[in-house]
Amino acid sequence: MELVNISKPVLDPYPFETNIDKELLKTFLRNYWHYSFYIAAIYLITIYLLREYMKSKPAFELKRASFVWNGILALFSIVTTLRGFPGMVFAFRDYSFYNIVCNKSLSVETPTLTFWGTFFLFSKVWELGDTVLIVLRKRNLMFLHWYHHVVTLIVMWYAAYKEASFGTVLSYTNVFVHSFMYTYFTLKSIDVKIPVKYAMFITAIQTLQMLFGVLLSFWIYWLHLNNYECQTPKECLEILFVVYLSYLLLFSYLFYNSYIKPRSSKKHD
Repeated sequence: MELVNISKPVLDPYPFETNIDKELLKTFLRNYWHYSFYIAAIYLITIYLLREYMKSKPAFELKRASFVWNGILALFSIVTTLRGFPGMVFAFRDYSFYNIVCNKSLSVETPTLTFWGTFFLFSKVWELGDTVLIVLRKRNLMFLHWYHHVVTLIVMWYAAYKEASFGTVLSYTNVFVHSFMYTYFTLKSIDVKIPVKYAMFITAIQTLQMLFGVLLSFWIYWLHLNNYECQTPKECLEILFVVYLSYLLLFSYLFYNSYIKPRSSKKHD
């Protein structure tokens, strides 16, 4: 296996999708990726203080705010999936899976992937807001929820700063899953009755997404050990492997506890 030169877009962009200045984006990430830690710290402190404040307060309804917030994320995820996934599919016509995962020029030479991938990075900040809505509505805030938000924000910004080649595949896999997840949350926020099987499906594809991340990380690590070229830095790969493994364990537990564990056992927890 060897990397080949990807010198043409795998998907023709719309004019507005060519407006991302790649060098400016690189400079921003190089200088400011670590700000993700500051954003995460502000987020955690805010959530803690809000939870303390809400202990003595009645829950806010916030149906409209929740509908709008989740609706924006659902619409963004669907549009990004519709624009990004064809690019990934078309890439398979001309390139091997190895090149798609290990060659960072796939995204660089395809403005559509760069455009929506950039907005995907910043959407990780926007997503933090749904935790505020959960706390103000006094809904159950799971460890998985805020842990996933914080770690994903930091790791995705770090991977983008390092120009990790497999970040493109992982990002569009993530946004594909989110197109289902945020659509579900949008409908739930206005009390639309949705079959339990749909929620089960979402948790299942989330878990499969994490399994894919673990296996992909493991495979690329094997490539490094066997001296194959892959444009994902080893130190970045090691971090992502640990993160995706933690996600896999947490989502597997959520799936088991929500849909497999006997109901009698849940009542005694």
